[in-house]
Amino acid sequence: MSFRSITATALMVGAAACGGAALAAPAWAADTTASGTSAAVCRITANPPKSNGAPTKLRGEGSRSGCSSTVTYLWVRVYKDITLWPDSERAVNGQNYVQNGTFAATGTCDGSGSYYTHTSTATGASGDSVESGRVDLC
Repeated sequence: MSFRSITATALMVGAAACGGAALAAPAWAADTTASGTSAAVCRITANPPKSNGAPTKLRGEGSRSGCSSTVTYLWVRVYKDITLWPDSERAVNGQNYVQNGTFAATGTCDGSGSYYTHTSTATGASGDSVESGRVDLC
């Protein structure tokens, strides 16, 4: 057998082995609790803002839940959507070094318009921020 055919055979066997390993599910994907149910998933949420009692007040809630790690910050902001211009921040609240929690940002309206809540964290991964749907307020 020549060196080329041995090398080609070894490469094909190695590629087949790697391909099979790539198709296998990683251990963390099947994480279950003792009862066999799936473990909680770390996620952040942003609820649509609401009028906070007075017609000129806004309140938006955001949260981080099901997480086992701590993030540098968790911020909740309420913005007024402005077409073709940077959105106007109307309320902000947050905290540094958070594992799980819910925060409410309260502020004042900036006239009638479309408002939304934005929740963000600092983990360095994708999915660090989420926006609620837009709602017409004020």
